[in-house]
Amino acid sequence: MLTSEQKRFFETFGFLIIKDFFSQNEINTISKEFNYRSKVASNIEPFDGTKRQTIDMSDDDSPFFASLLDNEQLLSIGKTIHNRILPWSTNIDRHVDNTFWHHDAGGYEWYGVKFAFYLDSLTSQNGALRVIPGSHKQPFHDELAHIKNLNYSWIRKNYTAASKSSFIAPIPSYACESNPGDLVIFDYRIFHASLGGSKDRHMCTVNFINYPKTPKQLAITIHEAKNYFKDTHNTAAPWNPKKVVSENWLANTNQNPNRQWGIDQWRKFSKMKVSDTGYKIETVEGKLKVIPI
Repeated sequence: MLTSEQKRFFETFGFLIIKDFFSQNEINTISKEFNYRSKVASNIEPFDGTKRQTIDMSDDDSPFFASLLDNEQLLSIGKTIHNRILPWSTNIDRHVDNTFWHHDAGGYEWYGVKFAFYLDSLTSQNGALRVIPGSHKQPFHDELAHIKNLNYSWIRKNYTAASKSSFIAPIPSYACESNPGDLVIFDYRIFHASLGGSKDRHMCTVNFINYPKTPKQLAITIHEAKNYFKDTHNTAAPWNPKKVVSENWLANTNQNPNRQWGIDQWRKFSKMKVSDTGYKIETVEGKLKVIPI
């Protein structure tokens, strides 16, 4: 649960840092599971520090990570922010060098809360997440897209140029400096990047989606719910499950009520029709747009 001050800070700026969220024992477990799953991925495609690897952590060989999608503390924080949330995914990343400016929302109506934590001590100089405070809000969010350094249409065609320090550094931002055990929480829609990172920066994430509250949000949730269960998510990363999460996570053999509720909601939305909301979904320049029928 967040305090009223923490909630207000997150709503205003779109991010929040909680120091020492994980215990040392939990940090050790996180590190162990990170290393194991990294080895699994590297046995298929060796990691050489030139290409980022994103690795799913929802299967039985990473039980601590998998449990974070139904963790009471994280759910409580997410519910304080969005009232109701849906579990989406848990992953680790082996990041390489800089990360260009972007936001994680598939479309402005498709958003959620990301919990990030790192196995490295990170500062503004060596790869700490940097955010543009308040950029999750409209009209500021859309106004930023008119700046070349932040324009996704341009960036997706010019990744190399967009990843240069000279392109990232001029944008005013706040560096979320952290140590292992700290939790960095941010809105999917906030613009963020990193600067000066190593060739193997260890990032961990747990992702939740806002439970739809409007017809537009419902339309895009239905659209994504249908994708949630498709076997199409690991074509570029064969070490990951075919779906957004593993079959074992979806089986929920331990009958965790939080997990089952989330699974049931996704199945419910996957059986609905987008057109019944009065909207359709189109992909425009790599992002989802909700358009009236």
